[in-house]
Amino acid sequence: MTIVNQMRRQSAKRFLAPGAVFALVVQVLTVGFLVAPKFQPEASAAPTIQLTKTAPRSVLAGTEATYRLTVTNPGDTVEFNVSFSDVLPNEARFVAGSVVPASAGNPRVSINPDTAQQVLQWLNVSDLGPGASTSIEFRVTLGEAGKEVGNTLINNSFAASQTNPRVVPKFNAAGVPVPGSYTESANAAASTNVSAVQIEKSSTNAPEGELLRGVHDQRSTYTLTATNNFVAATTGISVVDYLPAGLEFLGCGTSDNTAPPSLVEYPGAPRLGVPALDLGPTCLSPISVDTVTDPPPDNGVVYPEGVYTRVEWSLGDLAAGETAEIRYVAGIPLKENTDSWVGARPTADSGEQGSNLNNNAGPSTRELLTEATLTNFASLTGTYTAAPVGSDPTATSEDSKTVSIEDVRMRKAVAPGAFASDGGSDIATFTLTVDSS
Repeated sequence: MTIVNQMRRQSAKRFLAPGAVFALVVQVLTVGFLVAPKFQPEASAAPTIQLTKTAPRSVLAGTEATYRLTVTNPGDTVEFNVSFSDVLPNEARFVAGSVVPASAGNPRVSINPDTAQQVLQWLNVSDLGPGASTSIEFRVTLGEAGKEVGNTLINNSFAASQTNPRVVPKFNAAGVPVPGSYTESANAAASTNVSAVQIEKSSTNAPEGELLRGVHDQRSTYTLTATNNFVAATTGISVVDYLPAGLEFLGCGTSDNTAPPSLVEYPGAPRLGVPALDLGPTCLSPISVDTVTDPPPDNGVVYPEGVYTRVEWSLGDLAAGETAEIRYVAGIPLKENTDSWVGARPTADSGEQGSNLNNNAGPSTRELLTEATLTNFASLTGTYTAAPVGSDPTATSEDSKTVSIEDVRMRKAVAPGAFASDGGSDIATFTLTVDSS
C-alpha cells in the first residue's frame, strides 16, 4: 500500500477543504520570531584537537587503498590553519588527483631521507570553530609491499592547528609537527592487511535491512562475490555459508525437497519454488547442504549457538584480478529449522536438506515486541599460488549479512529532497510504502 502526501511552499495561507484519503496539501509559512539570548556557561579548558584516521582493514594484493583523515575541534575556541600530514607505508605512493574534496588540492609530497617513506602535507586546510570538523580523503598505490599477501601496512598521520590566525603549522621531514609552529596537535595510526582473496555478501528484497517473512512471496536473493588479488591465482576455492535457523535455504528458487509432495507450509500454500525463479548461471549447485548445531569457530568466525544450515560450494580457481559470483534464494519460514527430521534425513551431499520443510518444527518466526535479527556468515578458503616458500599458502576471507524479521514494513521517501530557492519546484511529494508478509 502506498500513501502519497504533498507539501506545497507558499507565501500566503489557505485553508484545506476535505480531500482524498491519501492526499494532503500543507501550507509552509515563513515565520519571524525572537530567540532569547542563550545562556553562556563559564569557559572551560579546551581539549586538544582530535584526529581520526580511517583505513581499510584489508586490501587485495596489487590494489589501491583509500585513507581518510578527520580533525575535530571539541573545544570552545576557534582553531586556525588546521594542517595535516600523512606518512605513507613503505613503498606506497600518493595517487595524484584522488583528493576528496577536490578543493583541498594535491598535498605537498616529499620523501623522508631516513626511511624513504613518502610524506604528504596539506597546509592551512581550514579553520575550525567549536564542535566543527574537516576531512580529507585520498588514495595510494601500495607498491611491492602491497603485493605480498600477509603484510601489514602501517600508516601514521598528524594534525596541527594554531590559536594565532597568522601562523601556519609546519611539519618536519618525518611528517611530525614542528614545535613552536602550532598550539594544538594530534596523531593517529591505522593498519591494513594485504590479502589474497575477498568475499562480500549482499541480498535483495530487504530495504533498510528489513526482510518480510515468507518463503513464497518474500524470497530474497543472496549474492556472494569472490574477488581474487591482482598478483597471482588462487586455486581450489571453496565457499561456505551458514544460514541461521530462521532462514530457509531455497537453492535456486526452483525446487521443493519436502516429502511427501502433498506437505506444504500451510493449508492452501503452493510448493516451495513456485513460482520458479531464474537466477541464471551464477546459481551454482552446492556440493553439500547440511543442518548443524553449534558449529565450532572457523576462519576466525565465532558462531552464536544454535541450529544452522551449512551450505558449501566449490568455486574452483580464480586468476589474478578475476571475480566470481554465487547466488542463491532464501526466505523466512513460519517456523525455524531444527536438527530433527520427519522421515529419513537426506544426506548432506544430496543437497536435499535445503528447500525442505521436513525439519521446520522449531519456534515461530513471528515478529515480536523485541525485534529479532538473522545473521548468516560466509567464508572463502583457497590456496594462494604466490605465497613465499615456507609460508602458509592458505587464503581466507569472511563476511556476514544481517536482516531483521518483519511482519509489517513501512518506508518513507520524499522528492525532491529540498525546495528550490530560485523559483523552481515548490511541491514535495512524500510517499509512504507499507508492505506486509
